[in-house]
Amino acid sequence: MAIEIKEVISAADRKNFVNVQFDIYKGNDFWVPPIKKDEVKALQADFNPAFRFCTAKFWTAHKNGKCVGRIGAIINDKYNEKTNTKIAEKVQEKN
Repeated sequence: MAIEIKEVISAADRKNFVNVQFDIYKGNDFWVPPIKKDEVKALQADFNPAFRFCTAKFWTAHKNGKCVGRIGAIINDKYNEKTNTKIAEKVQEKN
């Protein structure tokens, strides 16, 4: 079955985005789990001051109805303006 990519829009989507890392890194002795509530807040403009000057979108990957990965793209508009560049940072996790 193909992998379906869904944009993170709703509260349920944000929870999936945060929770999938617990499956990805399960059993990894070097992984330190984050506080879920803080992670969910970090994805919301109301709580994360970086969204005043950054543009961001997040997506989850689903296979057979199960969330198996996540990806986020962040553009720091202030940095790009200051350096006269057009750079985006991409963060990806996969199973």
